Amino acid sequence: MRRNLKWQLIIVGLLGVMLLDSCGSDTLVEQPSNIQILEEDLIEIQAYIDNKGYTDVDTTTSRVRFVVLDEGNGEAIEYNDIVSVHYVGRFLDEEIFDTSIDTVDINNDSFDSLSRYQPFVFTHTESGWALETLGFVQGFADGTTASLKQMNVGGMARMIIPSPLGYGSSGNAVIPSNSILIFDVYPVKVRK
Repeated sequence: MRRNLKWQLIIVGLLGVMLLDSCGSDTLVEQPSNIQILEEDLIEIQAYIDNKGYTDVDTTTSRVRFVVLDEGNGEAIEYNDIVSVHYVGRFLDEEIFDTSIDTVDINNDSFDSLSRYQPFVFTHTESGWALETLGFVQGFADGTTASLKQMNVGGMARMIIPSPLGYGSSGNAVIPSNSILIFDVYPVKVRK
């Protein structure tokens, strides 16, 4: 029995080597770099912006695009304020993949009674904030830091995040690899 297993493993190994050898080196596909993916994403993002008819679109140094759709008429948001923000995460096709607002999930028939539907709270600083510790991606931190400077409580901004600043090529259980992400953010409360 043990001898048969040994021969079976040898045969499988030889077949694998023969298969790889017959493929040749021409079949290797070079993966695009993050810079190439970023440039391709920026073209798609610009098409999305043009299609939506957005004007006054800003860009962070990391290349997150954002537009303030409603400045809000509540209290001003300043650096070192503790801010509570609701969000809705979408793909370019407008499909929602995450939200902190229960009515959004109820209206999309995706309400989850185990989800914590509440705003996230953080200190708004000039240098950004450590969203990674809260489970958010770098592009979300960059876009939120920049857009909140232009809003008051009650406002709304839309951030469009290139995939390398989102979940990149790895993706996750909900986000496919190399997905451009859109986040709508709504500041709902501020503490000085």
